[in-house]
Amino acid sequence: MSSFTSDCARIACHHCGLAVEAPGRWTVVIDGQLHETCCAGCQAISAAIADSGLQDYYRARDLPARSLHAERLQGDRLLY
Repeated sequence: MSSFTSDCARIACHHCGLAVEAPGRWTVVIDGQLHETCCAGCQAISAAIADSGLQDYYRARDLPARSLHAERLQGDRLLY
């Protein structure tokens, strides 16, 4: 799964899919490939998933992980 999308070469977070505002700031290596993440939280969880030997999660998923930040932006209310 590529971190690049076709719309104006926007870089999407490898974990949650949000835009990466500061490319190169938070990265993670999974299966020998460098991936961009949008924040320290996505970087940490991506590293934890990979370090636990669960990198198949990224191969098998059909959508990025849900982002609490994105949910806050959609109505300023969290749904759990």
